[in-house]
Amino acid sequence: MNRVIASMSDAGICLGTGTENIVLSCYSSCRDHSRMLTWLKNMRKLRIAPTTKAFNFVLNSCPTVTSMAQELGPLLPLSIPGMVKKLKSASPWPAESELVQELLASSSVIDKAMHWSESEVKLNLHGFSTISAYVLMLQWVDAVKARSTLPLEVSLVCGIGKHSDVRGEPMARELAQEVLSRMGSPLRLSTRNKGRLVAKTKRDRVKLWLATYWSSPVTDGSTDQSHNGSNQQPFVLTLLRKVGQVLSSFGQFSKGEA
Repeated sequence: MNRVIASMSDAGICLGTGTENIVLSCYSSCRDHSRMLTWLKNMRKLRIAPTTKAFNFVLNSCPTVTSMAQELGPLLPLSIPGMVKKLKSASPWPAESELVQELLASSSVIDKAMHWSESEVKLNLHGFSTISAYVLMLQWVDAVKARSTLPLEVSLVCGIGKHSDVRGEPMARELAQEVLSRMGSPLRLSTRNKGRLVAKTKRDRVKLWLATYWSSPVTDGSTDQSHNGSNQQPFVLTLLRKVGQVLSSFGQFSKGEA
């Protein structure tokens, strides 16, 4: 790979986002974090920002981040600093933490995925893997918190899985609901669009939520450390959300019958 890239440079071929995606895809498949890190740093010097595909390639190659997003354990980090701290302390892959930090520092993906206007601030998760969606949500919340004023509506678009080969609940939506629920977010599933979470800021609930500091729960000696005890909170939150979805669907069906 390095010889091919060197040959391209010697031939005067400019390296762009297409080349970046191909290289990162190759390194991602074998989890070569060190070379991915070197490549991202070189691209940063050339002012070539990572694309959505590059964002997915890098994060999908990170086993610790993948485990966080897929398992949704009771100590799931709910902020970028918390996630980086956990990577530094828990990742068995030496370059994983630095790789993620370099990606976040050099990427402008969040700016493209986030739409901000006078009436709405929206995060669109279409095109992102589940792992990328988790990281992007943490970035998005930080970006919204940094603004002094908010529009009338805050929403997150995660889709309903129309184009997915996996049957059942869309993974991105399940992830978004779970993470935002643990943050105490007022965003709720829209009754008009099942692939959209929304909240109105005129009730000041979003402002209060953003002004509140949240973190992953910390276990202590008095807490039940058994398997059932550690997963009790995520199970209860998921159960309540499922019940709410069923009741919402039943209410809409009843109105239609009437």
